Amino acid sequence: MYPLPRLSLLPLFAILLLVVLVSGCRSATSASATTSEAKIVVEEDGIYALSYADLADAGLDLSEVDPGTIQLLNRGEEVPLAHAGQAADLMIMFYGEENDGPYSPENIYWLSIGREEGKVMAQRAVSSDLDETTASSFLHTVYLEEDSFYAAKVPLGEDHWYWQKTIAPGSISVSVRVSHPAHGDGTLRFSVLGYTSDPVDPDHHLRIHFNDCSVGEESWDGQGQHLVETFLPASCLQDGENSITVEAVGDTGAQADIVLVDWIEVDYPRLFIAEENRLEFSGQSGAHTLTGFTDNDIWLFDITDPLSVVLVTGAAVDGSGQDYSISFVDEEPPGRRYVAISEAGLKTPSSIAPLVERPDLRSSENQADYMVITHEEFREAIQPLVEWRTGRGLEVNVVSITDVYDEFSYGLVDPAAIRDFLRHAYGSWSKPAPQYVLLVGDASYDFRNNLGGPNRNLLPSSFTETAYSGQTTSDNWFVSVDDADNLPDMAIGRLPVQTAEEVRAVVDKIINYEKNAPPGEWRRRLVLVADGQGETFAEQSALLAREWIPSGYDLVKVYASSLEDPKTRVRQELSAGGLIVNYVGHGSIDTWSREKLFSSEQITSLENDGRQPFVVMMSCLLGFFAHPERQSMAEELLIAENGGAVAVFAPSSLTLSSDQAPLNQALFDALLVKEVPTVGVAIMDAKRSLEFETQDQRDVIETFSLLGDPALRLVAPE
Repeated sequence: MYPLPRLSLLPLFAILLLVVLVSGCRSATSASATTSEAKIVVEEDGIYALSYADLADAGLDLSEVDPGTIQLLNRGEEVPLAHAGQAADLMIMFYGEENDGPYSPENIYWLSIGREEGKVMAQRAVSSDLDETTASSFLHTVYLEEDSFYAAKVPLGEDHWYWQKTIAPGSISVSVRVSHPAHGDGTLRFSVLGYTSDPVDPDHHLRIHFNDCSVGEESWDGQGQHLVETFLPASCLQDGENSITVEAVGDTGAQADIVLVDWIEVDYPRLFIAEENRLEFSGQSGAHTLTGFTDNDIWLFDITDPLSVVLVTGAAVDGSGQDYSISFVDEEPPGRRYVAISEAGLKTPSSIAPLVERPDLRSSENQADYMVITHEEFREAIQPLVEWRTGRGLEVNVVSITDVYDEFSYGLVDPAAIRDFLRHAYGSWSKPAPQYVLLVGDASYDFRNNLGGPNRNLLPSSFTETAYSGQTTSDNWFVSVDDADNLPDMAIGRLPVQTAEEVRAVVDKIINYEKNAPPGEWRRRLVLVADGQGETFAEQSALLAREWIPSGYDLVKVYASSLEDPKTRVRQELSAGGLIVNYVGHGSIDTWSREKLFSSEQITSLENDGRQPFVVMMSCLLGFFAHPERQSMAEELLIAENGGAVAVFAPSSLTLSSDQAPLNQALFDALLVKEVPTVGVAIMDAKRSLEFETQDQRDVIETFSLLGDPALRLVAPE
């Protein structure tokens, strides 16, 4: 037990200081109903408090536990804890941080009790002798960033999310709140991206206004990130809301001048006045007096190193009623970061969840042929498919994506955890290694739901930079165990579903296809559709028919260039059903060809229920399943209840038809010539058979994905 000085006019509480190191990728074990572990979520920086009641509600029994054995972990690092009070009055404090990664603001802290001594928060004494000159202000920075729109194609390595876009001539304005400014000049700083490029130099010109002041202008040339910094006179700053206007002048002579605004910073001298009973500030020379607190129980923390927060003791608190101040002199050099906070200003976590039972995903005794990684919402709905695959002789392992995060990324949302888990299972689980991977849940490039679209990021995909479409999805990356070749080592598919109802619909479709597919000539039909824009697409389709499709199949060629009404013919042949439908041609997220041979809105009108084909689309973007507001054609075909497709192989990117053709040929060779038994393994073998030397060829391998079950067996022709 350690006495922790509480900066108060009231008698001091007896206080313990503790902190803990717990392994981040812990070997998961079962806990009792009254758990000794809890998962704590925070979403912003600050000093957090956990009460005895909070922990009891999470299932932790502290009645007979030494508080010194309470431990905390974040990303595998120890976090110092301070407790105030004892028994039912116990309160734990720690410094929590927002997750600054791209996938979620949620940061995860792991709390355990009764294992070993926790880490004690260090203390540093300061003086309350105010004979020295008292600092009147400190340099405060207001940081503003909103992710309002997504730019898939930006220079390599740059941010893909931006706040505002200026198109010359034109301007954008944002508001910034300046609190308690002292008299003094400041600095305005913002990061922009030159989005366009033009032969004229310079090709970008901005003027900057702060309230009614014109504070600067900036000219530069070319694409890429650019930092703008300008002087901000004290006379322009006002307490409260201020307006910043960025004007794209449009006088460079460039055909287009587009600039994306990423973030804005305003530095200004600020008075030592707390807001909401807390103040974060930088230390100055001499004495400090902080005002604006409404109660006299005030703590002072040095947060310069967030993982080694120091409790600062010895400061003096003065005041009465609801007006209190804290004063101190620190011998540390200026520039250290502090937080002064009263009990009313302490933050509470977003959630505290008990850990009752978790699977041991690292155990070498695990074995699976067929791995299902699912969002927790869909565990029950996917069960019929699990039972169907088990009944067909596969050893199936169902894993929650949350358990994958907990074990392989410290609980943080991160698609790399999926790859690390699959890589571990492939190399360290009992043999035979997993052959199939099914991801159950939709993905979105809007990881943090900035746009508020209907398509949630339930089970993220990885993202790769491509030559023509910039950043796009790649489920292939998850099953590429060898970093050197980017080739799949397991057969992977995804059910891009948003609801349990969609899961049930797709699962029913898959099982009915394999179990109850009707007899008929449709089992021999191969429908080959080629775009009419140029001769290349029809030639590729004809070559496929000659060289990679054996005899015995009924070939239905729908070449738009040779038909008077190709749109009607396409719909007729799709409604007739078939074993495989192959489209070669231009495409967008929901449409075949620039002439709109077929579009997603027509899927519900198809009459191929019970005769759904495996649809292979050698095109662009038709399998882009990660759009937050729209559904790709591949998704619509798979999810359609009374028709559509039983599985779809399609791209999430823009690639050249000449680079797609070898994959198309290799897939038909695997399915029809070599008679590889399942769709997923046929795709894996096709990709692995390709030779690739260019970025364009690599993009084809990485961005063509299977939407459907990789263990699907196509019906046998009759």
